[in-house]
Amino acid sequence: MTKHTMLLAASVAFVAQTVGAQGLPNEITARQGADERLQRSIDAEAATRAAADANLQSNIAGEVASRTRAIDELRALIGSGGGGGTVNVDCGAGGSVADALASGAARIIVRGICPAGVLIDRDNVVVEADPAGGSIHGTDPNINTVVVTGHRVTLEGLTVSGGRNGITGVGASNLTVRNVTVQAVGRAGIVYAAGSSGTVDGCTVQSNAGNGVVVDGSNARIINSSITGNRIGVLMSNGSNGTIGLTDRGVPAGNTIQQNTVNGIFISVGASATVAMNQVMQNAQGIGVFHATASIAGGNVITGNPGGGIVATSAKVVLGDPGPGVTTVNTISQNGSPTQTGGVFAGVGTSMLVRDAQINSNNGTGLIISLRSQIQMSGTTIQSNAGDAVRLVLGAALLPLGPVSTLSGNSGFGVQCTDAESSVVNLVPTIVALSGNSAGNIASGCTQFDANPLFPTPGPNPAPAPGPVQ
Repeated sequence: MTKHTMLLAASVAFVAQTVGAQGLPNEITARQGADERLQRSIDAEAATRAAADANLQSNIAGEVASRTRAIDELRALIGSGGGGGTVNVDCGAGGSVADALASGAARIIVRGICPAGVLIDRDNVVVEADPAGGSIHGTDPNINTVVVTGHRVTLEGLTVSGGRNGITGVGASNLTVRNVTVQAVGRAGIVYAAGSSGTVDGCTVQSNAGNGVVVDGSNARIINSSITGNRIGVLMSNGSNGTIGLTDRGVPAGNTIQQNTVNGIFISVGASATVAMNQVMQNAQGIGVFHATASIAGGNVITGNPGGGIVATSAKVVLGDPGPGVTTVNTISQNGSPTQTGGVFAGVGTSMLVRDAQINSNNGTGLIISLRSQIQMSGTTIQSNAGDAVRLVLGAALLPLGPVSTLSGNSGFGVQCTDAESSVVNLVPTIVALSGNSAGNIASGCTQFDANPLFPTPGPNPAPAPGPVQ
């Protein structure tokens, strides 16, 4: 290498070193600038979020303050001590039944359509509709529309619809539901449960997917109401007791119970009920009593029920009970079908007393007694039915007593016994008047309790006993 070449290489290396030394600070400076810009962006984002959090907290505080002011205003309207006074709630303008309840109001007047999920857990409260109309409507099929756990609560004039059950009392004593319409709910219209008690008065309970009025382990009085187009109109079960059609003073206040897809009235599983002065019409079955006790006192018109007018299974029934002090006459007509029960059925060990009943023009047998059931009958008319007047089946028993009962003009027998174990006595004109039954008045197979025929057939004169040998 020449001297000139060596000098050129040294110059190039010096220039490169100088450029590299100058570039490093620039890189550091650029990175520091980027870091500063990033930090400013982070700080700005944090400030924005802090402002948003503060704004949200302010909004929450404002909402709490607003609700507190609303409750305070309601309390001011009803008095500083709470527990009394009247509050108007306009749900169409954002009012809330819950806020009114929280205020301590004793009387809440509802206007507009209020959302469901109303819980009344205070005592001595009246919730009623404004004259212009007030309703509570549920949209969630899993949530009960109105639940009452307080005592001495009255619901009046409201329309309740939608949701799971319409009005449910849970351990609520003296729950009064008056002049309320309950319709189109997912299950039962009005429920008294878990030891509740009270009165359903003047209500319309219609077109609910489940039962109309349910009394489950509770006590209720159902009067002056229309119960239509539900599954079972009135269901009393699980040891319940109640009255259907009479006030607490025994004054007639009957209900119209019709066009329900199963029973008009069903009393079951240890329940006990008094039924009087009702129209029970055009249900799949009229009155059912299953493992329960019923006083079907009188004044009931039970008609047009294709599954039978009264169907009692393993039950105790008094049809025409004078105890409540009203008429003992029940009209049972145009029920049943040729292949089903007609007017009255007693089966599986049922014990029934039939007094002063008018069992006429049913589409099957007037009175069927079956499977070890027993009936005592007096003062009853059974006529113009499409089958027998009375039919005894599978060891059944009939004991007619005075005053005289009339069995006439039926398409079958007056009294028919389908087996030798069934028994009947007292078929004499002073106890039972039999006439004009198409198949005959008394079937030949009917026997008394000693298994002897009711009317022994005369036989040939017995041969004379041999005399002494002459």
